[in-house]
Amino acid sequence: MPVKHPARFVFCLLLCLLTVRPVVFSGRVFAAEKRAAIPFQPDDDLEAVRRKIRLNGYHFTVGRNWVVALPGPQRERMRSRRPPLRARSRADLATVDPGPVAAFRGTSLPASFDWRDRNGRSYIGPVHNQGDCGSCYAFGACAAAEGSYNLAAGLYNFACIDFSEAFISFCLDDLYDGFEGCVGSDYDYQELDALVAHGVCLESAFPYSPEVHECRLQPSPRFFRFRAWYRVPCGDIELIKAAIYHFGVVDAAVLTNRAFDAYQSGIYEDTKVECRAEPCFYAETDHVISLVGWNDNQGEGYWILRNSWGRSWGEEGYMRIKYRAAHVACAVCYLMPEMPEEVPIDQPPGVAGWLPLLLGR
Repeated sequence: MPVKHPARFVFCLLLCLLTVRPVVFSGRVFAAEKRAAIPFQPDDDLEAVRRKIRLNGYHFTVGRNWVVALPGPQRERMRSRRPPLRARSRADLATVDPGPVAAFRGTSLPASFDWRDRNGRSYIGPVHNQGDCGSCYAFGACAAAEGSYNLAAGLYNFACIDFSEAFISFCLDDLYDGFEGCVGSDYDYQELDALVAHGVCLESAFPYSPEVHECRLQPSPRFFRFRAWYRVPCGDIELIKAAIYHFGVVDAAVLTNRAFDAYQSGIYEDTKVECRAEPCFYAETDHVISLVGWNDNQGEGYWILRNSWGRSWGEEGYMRIKYRAAHVACAVCYLMPEMPEEVPIDQPPGVAGWLPLLLGR
């Protein structure tokens, strides 16, 4: 077909060639600069979210679920993580100790790992649902506590321990200003301080309900205390992996949005990849979750994120999330339980490496 306006066509072609600049990415030259990703916005509806997923070239799907269906104010109350009311001193923040995981820096780790299926055994129990109460901090803390305890004690499958999120939320909250019932928690992880100072009882001693907001313990509950908790350095992907592998499920936090709420399947990603804050682990987040494993996925690595929104959300309660998306690598913590010296001979991977540290040997 002949061109109707050859001069205009040639001019446009030359203009395009002059404005294209080659850019090198990982040793390859592309004909144009990579376009900046379009961020998700709080008022995006599902169609807007889907459109941005397509435009950004992301590979995950979204759909309507019980979180998306909540009225706006009710849904916002679930985004309950916030900066602390009282700023900590620079000297205090400068002394953050990564703990014994630092000894594993540079050690080899598998390309993929998952505490839900380690040689056919699961060292973490079923996913729970916090409901519309802003108690995600208790679920993240309990998931990390359960994972580390199960690892140390050699408990798996139906023998996995189940700690009480309600005890943290509604019995210990009066002792700390960093978390409170359904109101949420701050960036200082005082709920982990509570596990070290006071411990936690079993779910059977105080079953969770988002409607029960007062302490209602069964008689003579048994408590489980933890020796210490530590922060993994911000954005240190390899050390986060080491913490998961050697110490069990880890506590972490994310910055959610409409796409996160509506997540159904695939590998989630967004533009929130830098821990830009002072200190870096105060990077903005609004929801506490836990991480149970990872997959390097041929250079497109992701964490296996465990949420507390029930099994109907995401991939049966879980999400695959890129290593740095949603600030997920900014505020990762792990726990060390107090254990008797007698540990089952059939130890899961990781125990032999850190048990002497735990027992002070």
